[in-house]
Amino acid sequence: MPARDIQKWLGRELSRSERLIIWLYYFESLTMKEIGQTLGICEGRVSQIHALLLGRMRATLVREQDGR
Repeated sequence: MPARDIQKWLGRELSRSERLIIWLYYFESLTMKEIGQTLGICEGRVSQIHALLLGRMRATLVREQDGR
């Protein structure tokens, strides 16, 4: 999946807070704790959301590779 398609998926399939977690973690290099403080949620919840997002992305990539 090209980067442009991933960017579209992120914008289309994720909620605002999910996009923010991805942005802050990967592009702003904030820690899970810092992201939690920014969003007003605990570090564990940020980690849980992040793990769920990665799972969803993997599933999407697998479907794309299978041509579904």
